[in-house]
Amino acid sequence: MESSSSSVKASEPHSNRWASFIGTTIAILTLTIPLLAISYYSSPNSDLPLQNSSSLLLQSNPLKE
Repeated sequence: MESSSSSVKASEPHSNRWASFIGTTIAILTLTIPLLAISYYSSPNSDLPLQNSSSLLLQSNPLKE
């Protein structure tokens, strides 16, 4: 009886390692897949030059003469 219970305990850490590995893999994929999807489907605005917010405010000011 004792030999069968010791063999069950020896196999538990192996299954815990697989569960930990699978859980870590799922967590990493959960964090990276949305970022990859957003970066893939976002369209870059390469036609417009980069401008800072102060120059945009000056251009849209109707009181400027």
